Amino acid sequence: MADKSERHKFGRTFGQLWESTFITAGEIARRYWALMVINSGEVFYLADNPVVFQRTENPKDGGSLGFDVRGVETFLPLSPQCALYMPCRATGAQIVEGYESAMDLHRAVRSATLRGHPGGHRELQVAQNAMRNAHELYQAFTTGAALNAIMLYIENLNSLQCLFSFGAIYSNRRDFTFARHVFQNTPNYRDVPKTSMVQMNVLVPEPQAKTFGSACC
Repeated sequence: MADKSERHKFGRTFGQLWESTFITAGEIARRYWALMVINSGEVFYLADNPVVFQRTENPKDGGSLGFDVRGVETFLPLSPQCALYMPCRATGAQIVEGYESAMDLHRAVRSATLRGHPGGHRELQVAQNAMRNAHELYQAFTTGAALNAIMLYIENLNSLQCLFSFGAIYSNRRDFTFARHVFQNTPNYRDVPKTSMVQMNVLVPEPQAKTFGSACC
């Protein structure tokens, strides 16, 4: 009877995980995707828990992290030089719609100016600034153009790989200076951030000592 009860619990848990797979796939598909590429000698780390989340809206909010949580962006290293970036659907849509609205405003103001209407300088400047600030992300989301991974992006993703890892971090270089810096300056690094797949709890192993390793990729 005890074995039957355990099998029943496992079957129910497996069923929930199976159903959540399709829901999670839908949430991922609805997001905007962008490829970040390093054009320098730096590299991305790869941890044993590589899909990492970061809250961009209300960073101090201690709520759950997941693909269906508003304001949470997702990263996944693909190689030492490439990584996938996925903002939440609302953020991605805001960037795309904001850029296109700025283009419409820019065209309207220029057209009015060419027809001899006075003014419009301030509106034109606002539109140009908005387009300049969002241009790279807009191109990445709408045309697939790669994002240049500057040092700020690299260190952010590498720190997330360190903090989300269960026990191991890998790199094709034998330099883990940055990882040691993260652990030394983050006393609670052993507490793996709680994540959820479409608001379902994910079971994770007990935290253990972090290890470093080299990977050929």
